[in-house]
Amino acid sequence: MFRGHIAVGFAGKRVVPKTSLGTLLLAPLFLGHRARAPFASHSIDGWMSLVRVASTFGLVGVLAVAAPTRAESPATIPSPESPPPTQTMTPIPLPRLAPASAERLRQASTGWVYEVDSLPSPGCTLRASVFVDTILCHTVRSTRAAPSKLWISDLTSALVRSTVRSSERPFRADVGVRLLEGDIVTDLLISVEERRILLATMEPPIVEIVPDEPFSSILRILRRALPTNQVIGDAIEEEEAAVLRSQSKSENGSPLWPDCVPGAAAGEFVFYEDEPVPIATPEPVLPPGTKQREVTRVTLHVFVDRSGRVCFAKVIKGMEPFASSAIEAARHWTFKPAMSHGKPVGVWVELPFTFKP
Repeated sequence: MFRGHIAVGFAGKRVVPKTSLGTLLLAPLFLGHRARAPFASHSIDGWMSLVRVASTFGLVGVLAVAAPTRAESPATIPSPESPPPTQTMTPIPLPRLAPASAERLRQASTGWVYEVDSLPSPGCTLRASVFVDTILCHTVRSTRAAPSKLWISDLTSALVRSTVRSSERPFRADVGVRLLEGDIVTDLLISVEERRILLATMEPPIVEIVPDEPFSSILRILRRALPTNQVIGDAIEEEEAAVLRSQSKSENGSPLWPDCVPGAAAGEFVFYEDEPVPIATPEPVLPPGTKQREVTRVTLHVFVDRSGRVCFAKVIKGMEPFASSAIEAARHWTFKPAMSHGKPVGVWVELPFTFKP
């Protein structure tokens, strides 16, 4: 192959009057076509043919700026660079509640609990204040003092372990709480429906807090202060219904042992003369991370099989995390089985559990 290029020049004026401009422009193409084979063979005849063609078209000279060389093997194409390793994006954790805000919550000794209008008043400045007719821009509908200092302690203990995030969208509220310690005011705005809590002091900014405690714990604390509030009552019933749905994966609930065989369906009548008698009755363990301030009751519907084991359990009444703790305790109960015509039979019975402070 021919490496390099050919420089072609015209000397002075037009030297071939009869040669058209188009012909001159096509000369390099013709030249390359006629000269391709001679260049490849490196023959002197090839060079002479090129000179004759150039003279025919009135060209003054042909300068070969690079000598013909032997064909070279194609260069090795470098392999494309390996793509950079995929980087795993580590989620940025939400910031924790500021120590100063947590300390103000802990120090609160008195407080008020408000039922409020769901929508904020227009044109209101969202900050803590000492006004008694509004709290964080929501008009107060009813006011009552916090039930006790113990109640305040339970609420603040559930809130100090929280993450915070900015609040940018409209906030529909149900309950407001104002906590006081001297001239220090801390306001809380709680949306039961949206499961959101705003916290504000007399210095901005306003932050939304996300407690580590389950929101069901916050609901139960609020119900102690507002026992007739319909919104709180409905939310607690929904929480209990969710527990029932999660436990009712099948007609008989979830099996507690791998070899449990479904017997009579829950609610199915089974005749027996002697009811099952408990033999081993371990107490439930208080769920980790919970601070028990009041008596909590859980009622289970359990199936005691013919060997006296508790094989299935369903929650009739109670909330998490206490319901799961009660099921784990019931799993280790043993019974003298129910007897029908002198033979053991599997039956459903109710088991109540009580979590005391």
